[in-house]
Amino acid sequence: ASVIVDIHVPKEARPGLHAGSLHIKSGDSSMSIDIDLQVWDFTLPDRLTFIPQMNGYGRVPEKKHELDYYRLAHKHRTCLNILPYSWTGRITDHPAPEWDGQHFEWSGYDRRFGPLFDGSAFADLPRGPVPVEAFYLPLNENWPVSLNDKFLGGYWIENAFTPEYREQFVAAVSEFAQHIKARGWDQSMFEFYLNNKMTHKKDNWRASSAPWNFDEPINTQDFWALRWYGKAFHEGVGAGDKSHNLLFRADISRPQWQRDLLDDVLDINVVGSAYRRYLRYVLDRKSRTGEITYAYGSANRVQKSNLQPVEWSLEAWLNGLDGVIPWQTLGKQRSWTGADQNALFYPGETIGKPGPLPSIRLKAFRRGQQDVEYLVLLMKAFGVIRSDMRRLVIDWLNQGQNFTQALEEDEAIEMQDLDPISLWQLRTAIGLR
Repeated sequence: ASVIVDIHVPKEARPGLHAGSLHIKSGDSSMSIDIDLQVWDFTLPDRLTFIPQMNGYGRVPEKKHELDYYRLAHKHRTCLNILPYSWTGRITDHPAPEWDGQHFEWSGYDRRFGPLFDGSAFADLPRGPVPVEAFYLPLNENWPVSLNDKFLGGYWIENAFTPEYREQFVAAVSEFAQHIKARGWDQSMFEFYLNNKMTHKKDNWRASSAPWNFDEPINTQDFWALRWYGKAFHEGVGAGDKSHNLLFRADISRPQWQRDLLDDVLDINVVGSAYRRYLRYVLDRKSRTGEITYAYGSANRVQKSNLQPVEWSLEAWLNGLDGVIPWQTLGKQRSWTGADQNALFYPGETIGKPGPLPSIRLKAFRRGQQDVEYLVLLMKAFGVIRSDMRRLVIDWLNQGQNFTQALEEDEAIEMQDLDPISLWQLRTAIGLR
């Protein structure tokens, strides 16, 4: 069997070489292994510069251990973010304040999620009381304002709803914004994200509440509908308030079709693998609008190298992005007996250990996040920009032909079969500087 050991070096640890030994005992047999631990004269930041956002849907597999899932993600320098509604816009398991048609009742919501937003849920963990980096708002096209009696139909969104629909949606957003500000939850990004698609209606008209494809938009009217919701959302937050942390997010799988349709409306642009081919479009848009930009995809299959999350994180940062998002991360009971590519958090109750257990791939995402922080610290120490670090890493790792180097500076790096020894040497070289 394999044994994984996490070692946390406290911030106050003395820099230099620390000698020790590892004692292992099994029955009557035992052995000791001498260990030399090199502690650098710098520490990684508690607040993440680069965010691996662990996406999920509905609820965690073990409801009574919900907080433990967020804590496990926090401990691994990632952020768990669970979408709280279904394709029909229905809120599952009450992860939203109660709505009476006019106002929200906040006590249950605050009690359940407040510790994530003020950081108290993580006070005893290595990064301390740092709040979650990102959190989905429950707002969607069908909650809290139902569109059933307010949707008039139509190809374009401007004439598709009664005036009351937009007015009530803006008012609901405003209540969220005011409550978040009043509670002082100013360190988390609260994301308004529309996940549903009209194409889900293909086999069952009631399968989705979306009149357009909000997730991975295809047609111009899809992008235009996103723009309409984004403008309504920002109106509710407060058009003149540039300091707010309520942000409009969309997942764009075809950045080449986006054009300027979401400029100055979209705050968080989550792009699919096509971003590599259209990197200039993505980075020009990011520079022009100030968007936060993530890459979404999947973690490696269980039978493949667990270096993929490390490769993916380094690749995304070197290509100019702000984080990565595996689209599903919550395992199920069956994940223990089948090779579940999407299970980064395993439900422990299945094997008699209540609470979540981490996959090796979750630890690999932590390694990738840490390696990015090493590069950021080196970049700041030498007063250089990210493109300089890009050249440094290319020169270092390409000696072993570990990934394909783009011929042009604005083309994407795509890593392939990265060598763990080269990664270790790169981190060590940075530490010694």
